[in-house]
Amino acid sequence: MAEWVGILKNANFCRSPGAEHIVTWDGYQDAPRIEDIVPRSLVADMARRGQYSFQMVEDDSIFQLQYEFNRRDTAQRARLAFYMLVPESTPDELDDATYAQFSEEYGQEDEEAPEQLETVIPRLEPGSDLGEEFVGAEDASAPWLRIDYDLQAARGAIHAPCHMHINGFSAARLPVNGVPSPRQFVDLILSLAYPAVFRRHFDNAGNLVDENRFRNLHGEVIRCERLAHVRYVTHLFVPGHGP
Repeated sequence: MAEWVGILKNANFCRSPGAEHIVTWDGYQDAPRIEDIVPRSLVADMARRGQYSFQMVEDDSIFQLQYEFNRRDTAQRARLAFYMLVPESTPDELDDATYAQFSEEYGQEDEEAPEQLETVIPRLEPGSDLGEEFVGAEDASAPWLRIDYDLQAARGAIHAPCHMHINGFSAARLPVNGVPSPRQFVDLILSLAYPAVFRRHFDNAGNLVDENRFRNLHGEVIRCERLAHVRYVTHLFVPGHGP
């Protein structure tokens, strides 16, 4: 967690009591599989009940990471999920600081705000009271992403052993060539949802500041069965896993 100081908080992951081959979070409660719409109120409730492996410092969004291994330390099942815990807003509701930050990140002057501004989701202050923020927003869908791995449930490239679901397109299963490690999954989320945070790895030209260090940080690989189906279909690539 040292690499994520100031980025992640409330570390809550553990090995399951009585089942050391399962890595989950403390106080895990089984829940129905989420397939599409995830109300923000549900994400807020999961956060209140501690149903997460850790949270983002920036906005209290939650990560849920579960791995199940066999005696050879090879993954048999995995479920890696991220649920964003912030309400949507319109440009009129953005504070000046958020607006200025967005303009700076996209290289735009305030009066030339791009169309993307309409979809910006401002961040809540750490430790803010979420109760009032979510009044009236219970029916709105929170952004989420999940990677599943289960050899027993696989049905070739249509239902790949390892695949990704995303909200708004959840019936689709995007093939993945291997199971991401916790660091690989967290950095994936940072690159997609928090580019200003992920940018710390790169210089102004977009080159890695320290390629060797970055490679070492991502050197940990979750061992799993070789997934041959990805040789024939377009898929998402996880470093360290071959086709």
